[in-house]
Amino acid sequence: SNHPDPHLGAKSVRELYEKVGDTFGKYTVPILFDKQTKTIVSNESAEIIQMLNSEFNHLAKYPNLDLAPKDLEDAMAEVDKWVYPDINNGVYRCGFAKSQKAYDK
Repeated sequence: SNHPDPHLGAKSVRELYEKVGDTFGKYTVPILFDKQTKTIVSNESAEIIQMLNSEFNHLAKYPNLDLAPKDLEDAMAEVDKWVYPDINNGVYRCGFAKSQKAYDK
């Protein structure tokens, strides 16, 4: 069964967005949610990864683990150039396509 989230009682991603007053955009995941302020901090995966890499180290089991080492920054940026538009954003474009032609594109 679909249990509501324990912080706002939302039963779906759309309901979570609506409960925090964000009804103007598309209801997408991933979501980084601040349960203290009851707001969506970000729904952009690259931003969330950067935040998880540094902003929560005081809570982490392995706080010294670096998900974005400086010596790999350029290589990671190169990968992002094709991963984001072709894979990450491609999934969203397919999900929000209004026609088969748009989906196939």
